[in-house]
Amino acid sequence: MRCPDCPDELAILEVEEVELDVCISGHGSWFDAQELGLLFAAAELTIDLEAELLQTPGKRGKRRCPRCSRFMHEVTLGGKGPVLDRCPRGHGLWLDPGELHALASAQLSPEHPALRRVQDYLRKFFPAEASLAEGKS
Repeated sequence: MRCPDCPDELAILEVEEVELDVCISGHGSWFDAQELGLLFAAAELTIDLEAELLQTPGKRGKRRCPRCSRFMHEVTLGGKGPVLDRCPRGHGLWLDPGELHALASAQLSPEHPALRRVQDYLRKFFPAEASLAEGKS
């Protein structure tokens, strides 16, 4: 599979038995269907963000799905958080650097006990994203 932003092949990174496809040039990460849910479940987050993202209306974006080459839809959960790219056929989601942390932060209030746990968990695997997300807040 190729990155939707550059001609590089995506590298496979295994995180908690979830295979993520990551752009080696740093453009982002591809989450096949249900992988985002598995990753957040491993961090003990019980809300199903992926199911919500699949049902959220979006507009046609400029990027193409690495699986089927269709134009992805740009979606935002509940009007807050980052704009994510979702395959219209449900193959998965593309997240730019920092969007994974921003998504968790937008969906959990600062007082939510799981937020720090999720951020710490994601920081172990995506340290560069953590610093990007923290710089945006």
